[in-house]
Amino acid sequence: MTGTLPRVARPRGTLTDEQLRRLTKAGKKRDDATAAYRAEVVAVLLEGGSFNEVRDATGLSKDTLQRWKREEIANRDDDSHGPVTTTS
Repeated sequence: MTGTLPRVARPRGTLTDEQLRRLTKAGKKRDDATAAYRAEVVAVLLEGGSFNEVRDATGLSKDTLQRWKREEIANRDDDSHGPVTTTS
């Protein structure tokens, strides 16, 4: 069969170090891509894009867009207070 990977005899549930490395790398790329996508969507919203326009362009729900925007604003507010210090 063309286009299939050869099977390697190994007990189920045992990933090789190489497989773990590939999965970890792919997961990191996915996380980075997801974060970049989310940041771009939120940037468009903050620039004045309407929820309906962005929803139609992305296929994301209006609830998701509202939550992402709200979380971004909350994160910016948290960052603007500077480092947290405690006194004893």
